[in-house]
Amino acid sequence: MPTHSHFADWYRSAALAPPAGLLDKRWAAVEDVANTSDAARVLKLAELFTLPNVNESNVPEGLREVFQTHDDTFQFRDNLRELQVLAGAILRLIIEQRGGLSPLAALALVCGGFGSREATLVERGHLDLAQRFLVQLSTTARRCDRPEPIAVPGQTGERLGDLIPSVGVNQSQILRDSVIKALSRLVSEFSSALEQVQTAIEGIARASDVREEELALLWWIQTHFSRDLEKPFSEIGYVAGSIVLPSELADLTRFIPGPEAVVGVLALALQLAGAPSSKETATIATAINSTPRAWRKTLCGRINVGSCESLTPVLLAILKSLETDGPNDWLPVYRKACDIPLDRPFPLVQLSLQLFRERMLLRATREVKK
Repeated sequence: MPTHSHFADWYRSAALAPPAGLLDKRWAAVEDVANTSDAARVLKLAELFTLPNVNESNVPEGLREVFQTHDDTFQFRDNLRELQVLAGAILRLIIEQRGGLSPLAALALVCGGFGSREATLVERGHLDLAQRFLVQLSTTARRCDRPEPIAVPGQTGERLGDLIPSVGVNQSQILRDSVIKALSRLVSEFSSALEQVQTAIEGIARASDVREEELALLWWIQTHFSRDLEKPFSEIGYVAGSIVLPSELADLTRFIPGPEAVVGVLALALQLAGAPSSKETATIATAINSTPRAWRKTLCGRINVGSCESLTPVLLAILKSLETDGPNDWLPVYRKACDIPLDRPFPLVQLSLQLFRERMLLRATREVKK
């Protein structure tokens, strides 16, 4: 693959001069990393790209070595800024390849670039690409194609006669070879038909899953009743709802990265919970403290943030809120672990969407590892 036409521009966006005469070598290494990465490396690359104050602990193991194999002058230290540029290029290439790791890479980029981090990204265009990819994936993941007509082979006596030619006396070997050839052809045709049947069954099952997901979401939003807290949205309130409702929506979602209309569904749910307008805001601290502690404890018992901790700042805040007793005691604990400000107001829909995507990121990580 030729070097990306904007590769040099990504260096300039990071206030770095493109390495003279070395861009092709850098891009060849970018391709190597993209083609050999697993889920753990993708998450580590997203961490390196999105965190504002990275250090050596954020550099994926073996990353510099890959670039050094393509250019023996590549530095092994004091080049974190360039590594962020390269991490962004690798993640972008993984997304553009539309492979098994693409949803994970896109979700990791979008979740990791939340809030104040967006302004510090070395290249904002990668985040835009990831968001567009997730919208497209939401549509294609739920597409249900009509099964193709199944070509069932018809085996009549006349056709068998055509397949097995007449032979004379003492020509048993020729007869044997003809029968084997004919039977092999028949088996091949029936195998092809069975594969078509299997594909059709899988398509029908997928269509059923899509309809069940849609029906579950419709009943949830139509009844505006919380499954977890067992009370109407209006009794939960829109501030607590900005945390509880996207989590419930994630539980109802079957296909990553969620429905195409997820923003509209969340906006309507918050409106039903009493939000005066879509512009209403809340801080992470206020939103989390407004939720029942028992609910947070139950949620944290069902999820495993693991290596996604730095990419899931809202879920991390929920986890940290359980480490102390008072509503304000956990705030300094969180500030030591995460750079996202707890006292910055976020639009409720943005905060809800972030939590929903964080849940999708955890699911994508599990599915890739399987």
